[in-house]
Formats: sequence, C-alpha cells, structure tokens
Amino acid sequence: MGKQILLHCLPEDMLVIYQHLRLNFPVSFTLRSDGHPDTVPIDDPSQETDDLIMWRPDILPFFRRYKVERPNGKSYFRVDEELPVLEIVPSHLIVWNGIKSLQQGCIYGLMGSRDNEPYVKWYESLTRWIRKNFAKNPLSQLGGYVGPAAFEWFRAGGVLLPIVLPVTATPEWMEFVNRQHSQ
Repeated sequence: MGKQILLHCLPEDMLVIYQHLRLNFPVSFTLRSDGHPDTVPIDDPSQETDDLIMWRPDILPFFRRYKVERPNGKSYFRVDEELPVLEIVPSHLIVWNGIKSLQQGCIYGLMGSRDNEPYVKWYESLTRWIRKNFAKNPLSQLGGYVGPAAFEWFRAGGVLLPIVLPVTATPEWMEFVNRQHSQ
C-alpha cells in the first residue's frame, strides 16, 4: 500500500517538478517497466509518456527490475514495489469522446519502505512543495493538483479527466465534462 498525490500536468509542469527535485536532491529516473532488468537513467523525464520510477541514489544506490512472466504474452521486467522509489504516472493529453482532454496522473510513494525515514521525508517534502506551488484542482470530484501550464490550458477551455477513464460517455460523465466551463 502506498500514498499518492494526483496531478494534472503538461510536460512543462513536470519539468518544473523535476528541476525542483534535482536542485534539492540527488535523483535519477528510469522506466518502471522495460524489456531488460537494468535500470537505464533517463536524462529528460518530462518528455516521457510511460510510467517512470524516480529514486535517490543516496537512499538506494543500485537496483534491478524483476522479470514478470506472462503465459500468453511477452514477458517484461518491472521495479519491485518494496523498494524506496517513487512511481510517476504522467498525465496524458488525449481525445476522449471527441474532446481534447488531459487525463490525470500521479506521483505514488510505494511505501513498502515506510521504516526508511529519509525516503518518507523525501516523499512528504515533494508533496508539500506541490501543494504550495500548484493549484488545487478546481474540480473537487477529481481532487489533486493542477500544474501552472495545465491550469492555463484548462482555463482556455481544456477538459480535465480522472486518472481512470470512464469506459463510455454516459449522460452523467457528459454532464461532468460540459459543466467544467459553465461557471
């Protein structure tokens, strides 16, 4: 079980988060899942659309992914959820039901390492910084925070969607989407 902070962020918002982190902590980024066990650092995580793992080498100097066997599919390698790392699920610009939208993402503390005080303090300092520097989501049903660029995009008519998308455009969902800019 873990803790998460929900975010609507455009790549420039994620870049601000990453710059803040790199100014204050030694951090590295890699893909959460990949075709091999080695963790290859990513130089510019703000351009990634796949889920990422962020870690501090001073807390976790080295790790490898473990193999996930899929009987009817291609096997892959994934980061162990018990490690003191943060998972980043980026927001995605999508077209949902013909509407340009921004799907919510999150930063997830994999809290299998709750007894690792530096890790917990790192996660808590990051979430405090986000709460201070990002806007509270104007759509209370979604919760979380909206980065400055994403907030401007929303104010210009963009639609914010949850991290888990509805499968169909039910009347309730269409009312939720249509109400976003009716105030």
